[in-house]
Amino acid sequence: MTAGCSSGRRYAVRNEEGRVSKRPGCVWCGIDGGKGHHWAAVVDETGTTVWSKKIDNDESAILTALGEILDLADEVRWAVDISGTPSALLLALLAAHGQQAVYVPGRTVNRMAGAYRGEAKTDARDAYVIAETARHRRDLATIGVPVQLAADLTLLTSHRTDLVADRVRLINRLRDVLTGIFPALERDSGRRTGNLHRPKRYSRRLRRVFYLSAQTSIIREGPNRDFYLKKRGEGLKHVQAIIALARRRASVLWALLRDNRVFTFLPPATQTA
Repeated sequence: MTAGCSSGRRYAVRNEEGRVSKRPGCVWCGIDGGKGHHWAAVVDETGTTVWSKKIDNDESAILTALGEILDLADEVRWAVDISGTPSALLLALLAAHGQQAVYVPGRTVNRMAGAYRGEAKTDARDAYVIAETARHRRDLATIGVPVQLAADLTLLTSHRTDLVADRVRLINRLRDVLTGIFPALERDSGRRTGNLHRPKRYSRRLRRVFYLSAQTSIIREGPNRDFYLKKRGEGLKHVQAIIALARRRASVLWALLRDNRVFTFLPPATQTA
């Protein structure tokens, strides 16, 4: 018998090629925590590993893994073997996305590992054992994330969003300065005879900035989260919805630069003939 999920049903969904595939209703994610990195393993209701990767103990890496795992099933049950400082960022990010984790003590992991002989002790194996323990047991304690920690994380992510916006403004100012000194650069800067257009060449680093800023913007209530939820409701996976949001935010920024105006929640007044 499995624990934690309301049901073990599978739902038929269509992949990008239009083929019908079986999506599990619930999966269990076990995380072997560490200071520098974590290892996460995801199992379905049969105990089969469906996802297993090393995750750097970094916000962007954790958010990327979080998105991939949430796309695996309709419900994800999380379990960790460390509830202290090494997993503080991980637990705070889970809480910010409405996810909770249970605590699997190290002694329990060691006892359960005896049932899975034949493999050497590795981070991947420990993560699998943690996931399997969470799948079978119902008596594991839920880890509560302090309200202050979640609030601090929200403040930090908001500050990071501001820094990203400052970076974008700095890049635009730098572009204007460079094209003023060397007008030939206008071929690549997106400016022709005073009009802005979307350039064919782009910065991959800047594209990643837009992706990460879109990912952090959905934590707080507002138009960014509303747009993300709308795309999820249209059937897009987490990563696809984030990319759509990043493109939308880039389009809005481009329009602001084109029209030389500042952002407002209300649409600009249209000029009547």
